[in-house]
Amino acid sequence: MRTDILLGNPAAYRKLLDHLTRTAAPSSGHDLGGMSVDVEYYLGEDRLLTGFELQVRPPRGHAPASEPLIQASAAWSLKGKGLELSQRAAFLEWVWTQRLCYSYADAHVISATPEAHVQLDAVTQIDADDFFVTLHVDVAP
Repeated sequence: MRTDILLGNPAAYRKLLDHLTRTAAPSSGHDLGGMSVDVEYYLGEDRLLTGFELQVRPPRGHAPASEPLIQASAAWSLKGKGLELSQRAAFLEWVWTQRLCYSYADAHVISATPEAHVQLDAVTQIDADDFFVTLHVDVAP
């Protein structure tokens, strides 16, 4: 499926994701639970989204790059549908960069599918030689 990149740096995202899945441990236990609570609070409680669902996949060993530790899905509310595509992407990027990602390292890509889904793929690491979290968010039109 073809996607259009709206925001972020795909090369930087892929490079950090590949590096962390080879060299660091995925988040688990209370740390992963804490991030999932934050995702639900900052995205699931926002008035721009509706029908928010969250799935947490505790890691077994190192998490494959193709399987995010946290997956979320939602649809745009009536208020969200009133935004331009670029504003929807900016909202997801703002929540990621200002509310969710760790300050040590992060990379993300926000894309749009031909069906007008807006998707956030992100990875962040809490500190050098410490755990990482991967996130995929899909917001339907």
